[in-house]
Amino acid sequence: MQHISVKPLGDRVLVKIKDAEEKTNDGILLPATAQSKPQRGEVVVAGDGKSVRKNKVDISVKIGAQVVYSKYAGNLKYKWN
Repeated sequence: MQHISVKPLGDRVLVKIKDAEEKTNDGILLPATAQSKPQRGEVVVAGDGKSVRKNKVDISVKIGAQVVYSKYAGNLKYKWN
């Protein structure tokens, strides 16, 4: 299997999506059609930051950080091993 190196540009990050909840807090099992799209994940890779005029602004999120993202954020899905 070939390994691919991914480096986001600017202030972008690559997030590993957490699995959708299959049970409610009360223990009720949810069918796949009733599960909401996950909005939490872990930062796998982060870009170098971006330049604002002549100043470089570093990205504040670090690798391994748990993040919450928009429900309508990027929709590209890749299978990671």
